[in-house]
Amino acid sequence: MSQDVRAKRAVLYLRVSSRGQVETDYDPEGNSIPAQRKACQRRAEELGMEVVDEYVEPGKSGMTVDGRPKFLEMMARIRNEKDVGAIIVYARSRMHRDTADAAITRRELKKLGVQLVSIMDYTEDSYVGDLVAAILDGVNEYQSRASGADVAYKMSAKAANGGTAHQAPIGYLNTGVMVDGREFRTVVLDEERAPLIRMMFELYASGTYSFREVQRVVTESGLRTRPSKRCPAGREVPMYTIGSILRNRYYLGRVTFKGVEYQGRHEPLVNQELFDRVQGVMRQNNGGIRKRVYDHPLKGVLWCGRCRTRFYLDIVTNGRGVKYAYFVCSGRANKTCRSERVPVAIMEAKVRAHYARLRVPSSIASELQSQLDAAFRERQRLDVEVREQLSSERARLERQQDQLLELIGDPDCRRCASTRRFGNCGISSRE
Repeated sequence: MSQDVRAKRAVLYLRVSSRGQVETDYDPEGNSIPAQRKACQRRAEELGMEVVDEYVEPGKSGMTVDGRPKFLEMMARIRNEKDVGAIIVYARSRMHRDTADAAITRRELKKLGVQLVSIMDYTEDSYVGDLVAAILDGVNEYQSRASGADVAYKMSAKAANGGTAHQAPIGYLNTGVMVDGREFRTVVLDEERAPLIRMMFELYASGTYSFREVQRVVTESGLRTRPSKRCPAGREVPMYTIGSILRNRYYLGRVTFKGVEYQGRHEPLVNQELFDRVQGVMRQNNGGIRKRVYDHPLKGVLWCGRCRTRFYLDIVTNGRGVKYAYFVCSGRANKTCRSERVPVAIMEAKVRAHYARLRVPSSIASELQSQLDAAFRERQRLDVEVREQLSSERARLERQQDQLLELIGDPDCRRCASTRRFGNCGISSRE
């Protein structure tokens, strides 16, 4: 491609720094991207240039170029194809807010014979223009860092006063309240999800539910994430987030910012005693009760006397299809312990012999009995609560089913189905 033809070809680089600036209007690109495009196309027409491509970076930080794939793609195209003579941007800050990156890009574009055209801060191709560009890039970096420091300071001050400087976790809702005619942002309990999050803590604190079982129970009871644009009906809480929820001290009434914990203004979902019991169960089970395919009453309660690691249940099948069950030290599996595999029958006999030799004082026996009774009553309470929640969810689903059946049975709805509009009900097929 000749130099003259190349000089009349340009690409546009359009960027906003946060996802909140897109999908904010009827146009899915929001307001900023279309406005930048219109201004850049107008400048290209004024310069007599043909816009051959555009690179749109929605919601990408301007501090460094490493996390901006469209910018890297554009530079690779310019470097390898050498088919454009200019990059047109709305402002230099759309390209860079880091002086080192800006200097490197400026030098590379100069070597490639490509000019950078900025609408808001024009610089000419000269030594004076290079000086002005370097000053502008430095100012852009300063403004970005100063703005970030200001936001961080304000968020830290908010956290120190007990406020929530981020989106509240599931079980809470960010909302606004009016006080003396002024709106204040605050956090309130989510009446729909908060009881199910509390149930999650209580189930796991019992010590008999794994993360997966906790997820199954609360999902069947109706727990779903908050609605979003991508998933308007919400979705199941993923199993891998159960541990994060159960460790989150926000539910205890605390807020944390940059590693410092403060007393929050929001209402706690659980008390200290329940939270501590949950953490104790997780420590005892190394972060979660692992439920394997094979089960046994002694699984999870036996520890190796040599390396102090847990025994796990292992099932071995020989060549004739006969299965043998063993308790195996985890240290043996990791090759850090020489303990032998113990057949299940032998381990059961040893445990029975051990308990046969124990003589429990009456005072301790009474205490153990009271603790067992309390645990049994708690389990009964949880069972009743789960059943009530499941019954409520079933009733809700049955009401929805009845409404759908009534809708299907409406002759007006059937008659206008071909028009993708549901007759007198006024509901479109999109809804």
